[in-house]
Amino acid sequence: MRNDIGVPHNDENTIEWTLTYDSSIEDGGKHPIELVPPIFRFTPNDPFRDHVRGVWDCIEPPCAVWTNDSCSTHIHVSPSNVCTLAQVKAVACAVLYFEPAINALVPPHRLSNMWCKTFFANNVNFQGREVVQAVAQVDGARSLDAVVELMNPPSIHL
Repeated sequence: MRNDIGVPHNDENTIEWTLTYDSSIEDGGKHPIELVPPIFRFTPNDPFRDHVRGVWDCIEPPCAVWTNDSCSTHIHVSPSNVCTLAQVKAVACAVLYFEPAINALVPPHRLSNMWCKTFFANNVNFQGREVVQAVAQVDGARSLDAVVELMNPPSIHL
């Protein structure tokens, strides 16, 4: 495991776990850190679950781990190659379609957090719209740039 505490965050290290300072966590006198995993390839034989269990098995016995309302979990997803317009639309539509279900799982205090903005509440392109209307907007996009602009307009940077 690599210690990046005190070092500006970067995404260059993709082969080992990293501990890094997280300024978004309200520390309350503790040490606000983020545990960043290496990039996992989700294939049938990838032992990513064993890696995650192994790290927690190493951390929990000697360390006390606290959470508070500013803590969260997030996932970065990156394609292994360039996506087509149809693939990007499919992902964007899935994000919009499942947002209400995901929001139902998120603790209420996270829904108003600046790091946990929702598309339907915070994106001017989707405010006041139903899921089916938002999906139709994405389906109507004619380019990758148009999908990006719909999902992440310059005014909010989700």
